[in-house]
Formats: sequence, structure tokens, C-alpha cells
Amino acid sequence: MQRDIDSLRESFDLLVIGGGIYGAALARLAARSGWRVALVEREDFGGATSRNCAKLVHGGLRYVQHLDLPRLRESVAAQRDWRAAAPHLVRPMRFVIPTHGAGARGPAALAAGILVYELAAIDRNRGVADTVRLPRAGIMGRRALLQRFPMLDGPGVNGGAWWYDAQMLDASRLTLECVVDAVAAGAAAVNHAEAVALIEHRGTVEGAVVRDRIGGRELEVRARLTINATGPWMERLLPRSASRPARPPLFWSRNVNLVTRRLFDGDTAIGVASRRPADAVVGRARRLFFVSPWQDCSVIGTWHDVYTGDPDAVCVTPREIASFVAEVNDALPSAALRAEDVRSVHVGITPGTGDEVEHARRPSIVDHRRNEGIEGLLSLAGIKYTTAPTTAAHVLACVRDRLGPPRHRARFSDPLPGARPVPAEDAGIPRLLDRSEPAVLWTARTYGSNATEALCALPAQGLPAAEHVFRCRVTYGIEHEMVMTLSDALFRATDHAERGLLTEGQLQWCADTLAAAHGWSAARRSAELRDVRARLERMHSRISPEPSGQRARIHTAEELKT
Repeated sequence: MQRDIDSLRESFDLLVIGGGIYGAALARLAARSGWRVALVEREDFGGATSRNCAKLVHGGLRYVQHLDLPRLRESVAAQRDWRAAAPHLVRPMRFVIPTHGAGARGPAALAAGILVYELAAIDRNRGVADTVRLPRAGIMGRRALLQRFPMLDGPGVNGGAWWYDAQMLDASRLTLECVVDAVAAGAAAVNHAEAVALIEHRGTVEGAVVRDRIGGRELEVRARLTINATGPWMERLLPRSASRPARPPLFWSRNVNLVTRRLFDGDTAIGVASRRPADAVVGRARRLFFVSPWQDCSVIGTWHDVYTGDPDAVCVTPREIASFVAEVNDALPSAALRAEDVRSVHVGITPGTGDEVEHARRPSIVDHRRNEGIEGLLSLAGIKYTTAPTTAAHVLACVRDRLGPPRHRARFSDPLPGARPVPAEDAGIPRLLDRSEPAVLWTARTYGSNATEALCALPAQGLPAAEHVFRCRVTYGIEHEMVMTLSDALFRATDHAERGLLTEGQLQWCADTLAAAHGWSAARRSAELRDVRARLERMHSRISPEPSGQRARIHTAEELKT
């Protein structure tokens, strides 16, 4: 997948503006359906809210508490699509919460809720591989709970409930594979390409003016239908006219997760009650947040509040992090979490309701023909990563109304590129790599069918296995996955910054390698480093001291090509 800004000069059936998971999922399904699709993203694919998520693919159990069966069924279908499409990137995960008393959080109430869910989600394993099937849920007594999870002991705890949901191993790769698959189906996809204005003629949107943020050029991208999937940035693109009715205000929610040191062993996520009020119809008790294991970290979240500021300026202050840490320690004293245990912070923006304790329950899909008489334009802002497949299918139903039936019948559950079979001789971990090294095993799993090629992107250089894997992922991203900037390399192609493991040597190696590959000047290299350091500061990720003996020579652009 190579970046080609001139590929946007063709005429398209569908122009998707915004390369988060909702735009990527829509582009993939539309391209596989046979429409000519263009996808443009102002920054990097999946680089905003889609990356900054809790990495959970919820199946809808929590909506039993809200008495929201349609939302539960949508989550079941979407989670099933993800497990079928990406078994290498989405895995089953056990969740456990303690039970209290005899009320809404008591064993009897939770057992009843689980029974309702098991009946409503009876088809949750239909058509998925055995490796990603979800076992049944259940209830355990106090002794069984505390034998396995002693950290959940507390006043009034009388047992526990468990169920299985799914976890994304790498949210950035999952979004990227949707883009890669769209390109394989004929779509034109370009990152760092900003739609600066819609092209409107006599009340009809005919595409957008796109600025190449790397090369500086502007060009017109023409399409029969344009989808504004830019989330909290959507209003910046919308046509404005005094003759059109005023749009209702959109509210936004800021969503925050902490990535911390690993708080406990095992592959089970635990739910603990915070001091914040819940928003459920039944059982308005304290809100639950979850502590999920991820590599050598825990991901804790999600905390959310109303956000009214500039989407480009969204952040979390040290004081807010300290408050979140205190809330975790109040709910889970055994964590003994400190501010310095926070390795990075996720912060994203999704649609809200204007209520301080409640975010929106449905994606925002705006048909501008129906609302304002503007032809050729739809707008979309998704709520959660999980339901991108079902929302994409819903939007494509609107596309069919405008463009007619597609040429092919596509299903989102069809395998993504990394999930497709490869010849036996091309599968597995290269012999020269240490198969006990966690970085090797993790990359082999998350790159799936592309793992061997990714792990062989550079020849062995006598480096520690984890360092070799880090450099291979960057190199593979440059060669095959449209890594164009230092941020692309550090926040999408690799995860060291998110895990708080990035060293100064790795930062400089990436800058040198990208400069060689893309012909950067010294000034451009310095600017890229400044941008990355500023982003690391915003996400509260520290650069680790450099281990001795890991700095090696930089590959030239010619060596990267060969």
C-alpha cells in the first residue's frame, strides 16, 4: 500500500472523508461491494479517537441493565463480525465483577441479567472460528471469587459474576487492515490529505478540495456521494448558508483511559465500582470501570465527561490524571497505583448528549438531503469502535438509495488481510528470532498472515530481539503501510510509546530511518521530532533511558528498498 496523492484525481462513486475506524470500515465494505471509493485522512489512519480506545469489543451485556435490546443485538452482531474478520487481532477475554448485597448488583439480579443476555445473544458464535468462540457466562460464590481474585475483596462482597467479551490486541492495526483491504479491493486511500472544503454546485455536493499536507498541493476529488466521517471535526466541513435551517447543536464527550504498569497477572479483566454515578435505567448504583490486561500493561477506563473545546486541543491534565488514579485506588486499594505508574493516557472524543454523566447511545448519521436539502452528502460520527461494522452496513443502505445496487455482495465478516491463509512455507516465526521473546510472539500474532514478511523486514544485526522487532515494524510500515511521518511510525506502526518503553535511541533511529527513506531535510527531521515530543507530552508518555549497546547504524533508502 503506497501513498499516491494523484490516485485521487479519478472520479469516484464515494468519497469518504476521515480515516478513523468508521471511515475505514465504510471504505472497506463499499470497495468490496464494487463501488469506486476514495478515502482521505487529515492525519494518519486511526490516529485520533480510534487509537485512543479501551481496546474492548463489547458484546452488549451491559445493555441488559439499560433495557436496550436493539443496542444489545447490534453489539452482538458487530462483535461477531470482528471476531470472524480478525481472529488474529480480536481475542476472547474473561471479565469478572464482584457482587454485592441483594439488589441490582447482587448475585440473583446479575444471574437474571446473564440469563437474559445468553438468550438474546444465542447466535454470538455463529460463523466464527473455534479460537474466538465466547464461552458461557456465570456466577460464582464469595470463596471462589476471592481464591482467584483476592484483590476484589471488600465490604459487602458476596460473590462474583463472569462473562466473555473480546479485546483488540492492536486497535491501530485493526483500523489499518480495514484500509489495506479497501485498497486491495480497488479503493484509493491517502493519509495526511486534508479535505479543506466541499465542492458544492447548485445545492449538490460533488466532492471536496483536498490539500496534500506532505507535498503541499491541492486537488479536487470528485464523487457522486461524499461521506463526512470526521467525527468531532464534522461541522468544520459542512456547508453554511443563511437560507438553510439551523442545525441542532452536537454535543461531545471526552473519553479517557489510563495505560499503567500491569496491576495483576492473568488474562482476565476485572470490573470495579467507582464513586461516579451510573446512567442505567435499572440499578443506578456506582459506575463500573474495567482494568484490562494488555501486554505488560493494564488499561483502565473509561472515564468520560462533556467536552466543548477544540477537538485538536483535547487533552488530560496532570491534576485529572491524579484524580483518576485516586479513584482507582479508592475502588481497588490493592492496586496501590501512583502517578508514575501511568505509562500513557488515551483521550478521544465521541458524540454525547449534553448530560454530564451520559454519552450518546447511537451513532450520529445525518442525511443532509432530508434535513437541509443538500444533495450528495452524508455525515457520520460513531460512538464506539465495536459497532463500526454494523454502522457501515447501515450507511451503505443509504448509499444504495443514492447510487443504486452494488456490483458485489460483501460481508464485513469476510477475513481481513492478516487473517487470510498463507502457504505453509511462508508461515511462522523466522528461525533466527528468539521464539520465547514476547515482542516476537506478539508481532507474529498481530500481523497474522503478514508476520513473516514483517519480522524479516531487516536482516539480523545482533540486536536484542525486542529491538530488532521494533525496527522491523517501522521498516515494514515504511515499505508497505504508508508510514510517512515520525508520528506514523511511533503511534501506529509500533506501540513502545503507548507502553512507556520508547527510548531516546529508538526515537533518533526512527527519525534517521524515515529521513533516509523519504528524503527529509535536516529542518524537516527536526520538525518531526518536535511534533512527536509534543505529542508524547500530551499523552503523558515518558521517554525511557536508552539501554546500552542498542544504537546501530541507520539503513539508507536504497537498503530499505532491497
